[in-house]
Amino acid sequence: MSTWKNFFIKCLILFLFLTTAFFSFGKRVYGQQTSSYSWVCMQVIKSSGHTADVKGTGFPVNTDIFIVGCIDTANSIRCTTGNSSYDAVLGIVADPDHSFRVSGSPKKRADINGEVTATVESAYPRSVGHAFFGVYQGGLQEGQGAASSIQYGKPSFSQDVQKCISVHWDPEGRVFDAKSLEPLPGARVRLFIEKNNNKELAVNIPGLNPDITTNTDGQFRFYVPKGTYYMQPSKPGYQFPVDMDEIHRNYSKAYYCDPEINKPIYNKEYPIVENNKLIHCDIPLDPGTNSPFQSNPEILTYGYMAVPGYAMTRFVGTVTHPFTRILLIGEKTGKEYERIEADKTGKWEEIINNNKLPQDEGLRPVLIKFDLITGRYVSEEGIKVKIKNLVQSIFPRQTLAQTRYITKGIVFDPIPRYLEGYARDQKGQAIPFAKVMVKSQMSGGIFFQTTADKNGFFSISSRNLPIFNYYLEFLPPNSLTPIKLTTAEFARINKSYLAENQVNLMTATKSAKPVEASSSATGGAGFLVNQLGGNGKKAPQEEKTETKVSGGNFLLTVFIILMLLVVFIAVGVFIYLKKISSQEIYRS
Repeated sequence: MSTWKNFFIKCLILFLFLTTAFFSFGKRVYGQQTSSYSWVCMQVIKSSGHTADVKGTGFPVNTDIFIVGCIDTANSIRCTTGNSSYDAVLGIVADPDHSFRVSGSPKKRADINGEVTATVESAYPRSVGHAFFGVYQGGLQEGQGAASSIQYGKPSFSQDVQKCISVHWDPEGRVFDAKSLEPLPGARVRLFIEKNNNKELAVNIPGLNPDITTNTDGQFRFYVPKGTYYMQPSKPGYQFPVDMDEIHRNYSKAYYCDPEINKPIYNKEYPIVENNKLIHCDIPLDPGTNSPFQSNPEILTYGYMAVPGYAMTRFVGTVTHPFTRILLIGEKTGKEYERIEADKTGKWEEIINNNKLPQDEGLRPVLIKFDLITGRYVSEEGIKVKIKNLVQSIFPRQTLAQTRYITKGIVFDPIPRYLEGYARDQKGQAIPFAKVMVKSQMSGGIFFQTTADKNGFFSISSRNLPIFNYYLEFLPPNSLTPIKLTTAEFARINKSYLAENQVNLMTATKSAKPVEASSSATGGAGFLVNQLGGNGKKAPQEEKTETKVSGGNFLLTVFIILMLLVVFIAVGVFIYLKKISSQEIYRS
């Protein structure tokens, strides 16, 4: 009798174990965060030459703060601490021509008030934007625009946002056509130093190339110690020196010399007294009877990033021609989302509210030339036709036909501040239990990783997304080949779901309300919201697909069979024990 009772008890224990194990599996944390570093903009307090004093506030005490410098390059934004080991830890990639150094060490500690200060040197072969950040491990502190209280609505350009605007150091000079007022490529500029009342080519200064040929932007630069210098420009078919009356009168709108030169422009071989300060001075060359040089504007450097703690995106770059207008055009629709104007040195920068930016298409920068002679932009009628042709083009992004205005292969994919939707394959079918990887475009490394639920649903909060452009990879179970998607492609394959649930990935809102302040979306560890998806519904299919049993349904089926088996055995044992008990009573 006791033997059967023990068997019955074991059956009950087995039942409880299976129940606990199953529901523990149902609540299992799937996510794995591979990076948890917070970026905080640092403000430039003072700058001179290529040196700046920067300050950041709101940092945690007793925590390592890494000082990072970022620049816009021909390959988007690149960042560095000046230390390759620290760069590897932070998952950032330096431009090989970017010289960046932090006084003392790039690793700092905040004072008792959470403030960090540093002196940095940041130099690059061409004039670009330099932005500085303090980066530390952990979530944003209160007052920094933490993800749990992310700032929404219209940008007021508060002091915090202004900290994210880069500092620019003007180029040391540009060579331009005196008649067309356009930057002149292929011009030779040689630097001479005065010694004993004689001029000598400055060949004995360490690290200095005293003989430079200009590129499409006409820029040149010489980093030299104290002394008196002279510049000698030349180009076949051009004359120097140039009389002031041979220079078009509108030159002063874009070209100039710093007050230290005591001349409005370097039209003759004037002495330049260098006293450990970068001096800007532009040089005209006269084409004489030759046709003035004309060219179309080009983008030299570019970059974009999410503003930490705000639903905004910062765009920055340089172009060859002064005052060029940059239109941000939807690559699918041809819609104009924003227009930005470069300054007189070709630099441009704009912080745009994310509610003005699309989540389902990238933006192409389209350039409109400013004519310094007429003081007007060229007609935009032609560009409308070109944009229409661009949208209708069947060429892939990398081989898009070039025109006068449309830039070469540059696309600003969206940088969503929240992700919610379904991992899908190329046919549009949801992928149950797909491994979801957020990867940095800068380094190609995994920034955050989680796993979709049995319907392929997942969500990732702002705090687990990088501030720089990124892409997604979905790895189906039992597969070695991930499916790569841009953020715009992810939004397009989830178009129906996002529209039905009024989800805006760019502003991290649902039904116009901040999603992280009101929903149970995936938290810091990247675990699942629930087993059915964000709204308790099965994944809607964007295309007609075959219905398949997911991994989650299979597990449920196995569980039910096991439970029925346990119940069947338990009932059988109970009946048998009752029968034995009745026989014993009868015999007694």
